[in-house]
Amino acid sequence: LIGRGVVDCKGQIAALLGAVELVDAPCQIAFVVDEERTALGSREVQVEAEGVIVLEPTELRPVIAHAGAIELEVTVYGRAAHGSAPHCGENAVLKAMRVIEEIGQLPFLAQTHPLFPPAPWVTLGKIEGGFDTMVVPNRCTFQMDVRVLPGVSIRTACEQLFALVAQHGAELTILDVSEPSEVDAQHPVVRALVAAHEAITGERPTPCGYYSFTDATHYLQRGFPAVVYGAGSLGVAHSDHEWVALEELEIAARVFAHVIAHWP
Repeated sequence: LIGRGVVDCKGQIAALLGAVELVDAPCQIAFVVDEERTALGSREVQVEAEGVIVLEPTELRPVIAHAGAIELEVTVYGRAAHGSAPHCGENAVLKAMRVIEEIGQLPFLAQTHPLFPPAPWVTLGKIEGGFDTMVVPNRCTFQMDVRVLPGVSIRTACEQLFALVAQHGAELTILDVSEPSEVDAQHPVVRALVAAHEAITGERPTPCGYYSFTDATHYLQRGFPAVVYGAGSLGVAHSDHEWVALEELEIAARVFAHVIAHWP
């Protein structure tokens, strides 16, 4: 299947609806809103459960840990001057580039976690500065997403960010924060999902970490053990060529059905 939303998350929903058609055992299904922004749905939905499976593209691997995230905006100030005399001013765009590079070298970003392979932990999503080639920019603003591994304190990360930005006389605004999270690999909901995948595919899956926020983080914070599972790759979500293999969706549907039918 090819199209916007087929892997994140319409295909996963179709697999779940197919799963409940295969079994008579009871289960609860909650469709919640706004996961991409405030995730208000998973914060507020009224549910009682022994375990939660959140649907996301995980390449059919159980996700038991989530990186947290800090979305931020930094405004860097320079000094305007004539474009032919840049030495008479201070270029805020160049200054911002140095701040961006130094953020990527902060100590909390050097930490590791066994469930997360090494990866870039900082995404520069937007940058604006200057208005004419003949004016040295006196202001530059950029927005970033900074990932935080389980075991790293969000407070520590923010303290390091604020300290660095202050050294450059810039301003930092935190736009959004999500805490890193992790569920015990031996919890019944994780074990049930692993057993179901093995029963359907003949291969035992290896639990992994997830770079992105999902609703599982809120369920974990609310005391519901949660694991994430689904067909396809997160890397193609939100892209111009989003896709998911029908074969993987069929496997996901059968795995979900197995969990429902054999829940302790």
